[in-house]
Amino acid sequence: MPDCRSAIEQLQRRLDQGRATLSTLEHGQLWCWHLELDGRPVASSARAYRRQRECQYNLARFLAGARSAASGGGA
Repeated sequence: MPDCRSAIEQLQRRLDQGRATLSTLEHGQLWCWHLELDGRPVASSARAYRRQRECQYNLARFLAGARSAASGGGA
């Protein structure tokens, strides 16, 4: 678990260095987002969105949540 917490904390510190992209699926009918750090994928949307603005909104929500998430502590 310490390795996992360390990875989460590193991601939180480096979110502003990430490269976020939006892409389409199903011949442009659906949108998804991806986040890379140092050219490596670190996060992506769990679902696809029908509208680009919904995808952008949910990427922003992920980034805000990731920045403010507590590490959880405990076990």
